[in-house]
Amino acid sequence: SLKVPKKDRLLLLFAALSMTMYQWTLFKGLAVGYAGVGGVIVTTVCPIMTNIFENIREKTIAQPKELIGLALGCIGTAILLQVWSLNIELLFSSGNIYFLVGGALWAGVNVVAHKCKLDAIAFTFYIFLPGIVLGGFLSRHTDLWVPLTLGRSFWLPLLYIVSFGTVIATSWNFKGISLLGAKKGSSFTLLIPSLALILGWVILKEPLNPFVVVGGGITLAGVYILNR
Repeated sequence: SLKVPKKDRLLLLFAALSMTMYQWTLFKGLAVGYAGVGGVIVTTVCPIMTNIFENIREKTIAQPKELIGLALGCIGTAILLQVWSLNIELLFSSGNIYFLVGGALWAGVNVVAHKCKLDAIAFTFYIFLPGIVLGGFLSRHTDLWVPLTLGRSFWLPLLYIVSFGTVIATSWNFKGISLLGAKKGSSFTLLIPSLALILGWVILKEPLNPFVVVGGGITLAGVYILNR
């Protein structure tokens, strides 16, 4: 059902505004920062900030297993990306601040998703709706017919991203958070960099180096500890 309980309306409005701001910061970061580093920053910052926000909301302090699990997740991600070989200027370039803010905004949405008693699909619909409306408004002076002239190389990836990467993945994410809680549910985002590299090896035949195996294993251990 798309009906929103009265007590959840303000929470849903906050989540929708946060998601809209997240989308803006993400695309802004992609324009001035680095996509690969950005993907790691967002997926690492999100569970960390989710834990911080939840501890503040619940007026509790982080448990040792939470600190250990998050630390292992960060270490594993750093290993699989071989951060020691990256350019330091790349890691700390000004554009990456947008990814840091984006990770914190997504964490806020996770907290609301756990607290808001709304169906996951309805929740996903409402938090993306303002972005769709705003995007349509900002695009009013552009030629909206151009995409219709593009072939399958444009539409097939777009349909995949919209259906699997956005609707299904996001709905499952919020469903998992409603069942497991914001802290445990958000911890699985730490696995995204590892899974991306593994899928690249399986589907695109990209080389799989030992750092992916070691880093992925450490990250998996961190997620396991967080969900014990």
